[in-house]
Amino acid sequence: MKGGSFLATTPFVLMQTVSPLPYMSVPRRKLIRALNAITAAKKNGRNTSTSYRLHLTDLGSGDGELVLAAAENGWRSTGVELNPTLWAISSFRRFRLPQEARMRCSLVLGDMWGQDISHSDAVMIFGVKPIMADIVGKINREAREGTYVLPHRFPLPTQTASSPQRFYTESFYDHVEMRVYRNSIDNVSNFVIDS
Repeated sequence: MKGGSFLATTPFVLMQTVSPLPYMSVPRRKLIRALNAITAAKKNGRNTSTSYRLHLTDLGSGDGELVLAAAENGWRSTGVELNPTLWAISSFRRFRLPQEARMRCSLVLGDMWGQDISHSDAVMIFGVKPIMADIVGKINREAREGTYVLPHRFPLPTQTASSPQRFYTESFYDHVEMRVYRNSIDNVSNFVIDS
């Protein structure tokens, strides 16, 4: 049994040498509530076409729980995971979905920094403080106006007067560690990177 435990945990321990992000599962119900709020807002906004499917990109998708939940709830979804073991688990779980949901989701084995998010209506991230400045930079460079950003547990950095990098957003949804911000060129609220 000791050998089996060692083999099962080794990929997760080794990944800590490659990535500062821990693997922590986000409860499905929290994501579903947030996605429902975004869907309702989009229906009331400009994207009212019934043929248009909203798209979620999960940067660091872990076991695929959120990507699969989004697909099962009618969203197109893409998960990006650096850990090959977690990617394999999520790929296996994807094949257990009904065909219609399976066709709406894709799982990428790769680095989240290389993933294009310009087509996403929502971007999920379970970030940690050391990389939040880089995450905000990626969002500023790639996300289009109106993209919803879902950082779980760790909020986007708060405003400081000394930092030049600004992330223009409006707080859209906040419920027990699941926050949603809407990327906006109109300066509704400023979120600036802490140094």
